[in-house]
Amino acid sequence: MAQHFAFLVLEEHPYGREMLRILLERGFTPGLLIQDASEVAAEERAKFLNRIAG
Repeated sequence: MAQHFAFLVLEEHPYGREMLRILLERGFTPGLLIQDASEVAAEERAKFLNRIAG
């Protein structure tokens, strides 16, 4: 049975890109990709990068 799903991700977010890469690598292709390019997305990306930097 075919899987139909949308993938929602913050623009240029490392974790989101990695999740999408793994999905595609395992044969799961989203029917719709929604990328949030808002100021909030940029803030969340910056917070994530600060957390992983230590």
